[in-house]
This record gives sequence, structure tokens and C-alpha cells, in this order.
Amino acid sequence: WAGQTVIKSLWAKAYYQQQKDKGQRHQTILRSLAYKWQRILFRCWKNRETYNEKHYLQVLQKRSSPLIPIIANLKKTNPKLCEQFT
Repeated sequence: WAGQTVIKSLWAKAYYQQQKDKGQRHQTILRSLAYKWQRILFRCWKNRETYNEKHYLQVLQKRSSPLIPIIANLKKTNPKLCEQFT
């Protein structure tokens, strides 16, 4: 399931790329990505709200996440993926 989010989620794709650049193996990246999703979805459940990709990207921007430069690069190289989140 986490692997499928890399196709549709901008931050998940950026996270996958970041970990791949660090030399992590595919299965290791997917496990850590699944853990991140688990935390996000638990928070959504706890607050009784739906997941909102745009909101999550804004939070990453606000917190100066190291994923921000990777996301910016993805927006340049693959604008079709990014158009739904801008």
C-alpha cells in the first residue's frame, strides 16, 4: 500500500527519492514510508478529519522539511504529477 502512494503523493515520492539517494533499499524505504503514513492517518482519525495532501505539503513547508527542495525539483521535472497539488 505504501508503495502505491509514491505514484500519487508528491511528498511520498520525494521521501522515496530522498531515501534512495541515501542508499536505502526499496523494502526499507517502504517500511519507513508506511510508518509515516500510519502516523498521518492516525492523526486524521483522532481529529476526525480527512487527509488533505495540500495541507500536509503546507505543513512541510512551514517546518522547513528537508523534502522541500526535492519536491521543488519534482515540480520542475514532472509537472503533470504536481498539477493536482498546486
